[in-house]
Amino acid sequence: MKQNLLNAIEELVREKEFDKEFFIQAIKDSIIAGIGKTYRKKPEEETDIPVSVEVNLDLGSIEIFVTKTVVEEVENKFFEISLVNAQKFQNVSIGDEIIVRMNLEDLSRSIVGKIKQVLITKIRKKEQLKLYKEFQKSKLNTVVTGTVQSVKDEHVIVDLGNVVGHLFRRDQIPGERYRIGDKKKVFVYQVNFTPSDCEIKISRSMPELVKALFEMEVPEIQERMVEIVKIARIPGKRTKIAVRSTNKKIDPAGACIGVKGSRIKSIKEELGEEKIDVFKWTEDVEIFLKEAFKPVEILSFRLFPEEKRVRIVVADDKLAMVIGTGGNNIKLTSRLLNWQIDAISESELAKTIEEENLARKERLQYFMSIPGVGEKTARELIELGYFSLDKLAKLTEEELLQIPGIGKKATKNILKFVKEELKNIEQQKKEKAAAAAAAAAAKAEEAEEEIVEFEDSDSE
Repeated sequence: MKQNLLNAIEELVREKEFDKEFFIQAIKDSIIAGIGKTYRKKPEEETDIPVSVEVNLDLGSIEIFVTKTVVEEVENKFFEISLVNAQKFQNVSIGDEIIVRMNLEDLSRSIVGKIKQVLITKIRKKEQLKLYKEFQKSKLNTVVTGTVQSVKDEHVIVDLGNVVGHLFRRDQIPGERYRIGDKKKVFVYQVNFTPSDCEIKISRSMPELVKALFEMEVPEIQERMVEIVKIARIPGKRTKIAVRSTNKKIDPAGACIGVKGSRIKSIKEELGEEKIDVFKWTEDVEIFLKEAFKPVEILSFRLFPEEKRVRIVVADDKLAMVIGTGGNNIKLTSRLLNWQIDAISESELAKTIEEENLARKERLQYFMSIPGVGEKTARELIELGYFSLDKLAKLTEEELLQIPGIGKKATKNILKFVKEELKNIEQQKKEKAAAAAAAAAAKAEEAEEEIVEFEDSDSE
């Protein structure tokens, strides 16, 4: 039996290409575990098993050493020995321990069966670990095709060949159905190793999946003549991709879309007809927006660079197209540009301008009521952005003097006026708060009187 086991091990070393040290340790662990499974008093206990094993594959030897306790009456024949039998080996007393050497042939058939079972499990785990490591090396951060193996509580197991991938709910395309046997392309984004298991995490919702699909489908991207600069995605709804070309003769967006949409069509089909927009990348904000919102024509722009915000104006009947279903189009474009985009229609702009002009006119009259401030100075303050009392209040006397047309007298009058106005506003707030508190107290008093009247009428 021993020689057969040794021959089998040598064959496994050659076949599986595992190192001998692994098999030696596996044999030791399997023999100890096999004995423990049979003779441990309480199988559920994780106590140390008093067994040690020495394996020498070169010499073809396997030696087992069992530590036995000397007892009066033997209950566990493998880990206990009677005083009479123990004294045949050495002079001992009850409670002492002796080490007994055993051969593999001395083990029962049931123990050998358990040893074989444990050893096979260890070899399978080692083999599985090797497969996962090979998968991590060659497939991580790539797209692979798998077959849906099972669907449980929105957790989908996908067969990826010799290994399986886990498609959790957060990585699924919202609303997509998964049936056993379905073929799906997935993006491998993580391979985790634990002492007892391996886990491959895959995704159908990440923007990297769309990017990788384009890399697979478009030869110009493979040859690095076209580059995907940025990509933003709302899974199952819409993806927007900004691309550029290193070759002036190649239209990057056209290369990705293909003749009559031939290249993009297969990608959209894979993603459940998710809408995909591809346009030419540029650093220029205005040109970027014109490209991103094609075929809609942008009538005008207003940039607010400090706030990283832009306002665009489009025809009334095109506003919905720019915003997109659920705001997806403008939302994704904002992500790509990293600017806030406000879109309004022509009629809305006209109304806004009218309101702004009216507010400007009112504020102009308000500032002109300040002693020493004429129309020119008032316009200058508004043009500089000091449109409110709060902003004016932050100005120092030195800063006011630097504004053209404002002298020392006007400066003092402005600061005095602002101070008094803010004081009046604060007083009005206090009066309103006091009035509100008094009204609430009066209401509470009325409610209390109604309760008393109700209790009086009830007692009658």
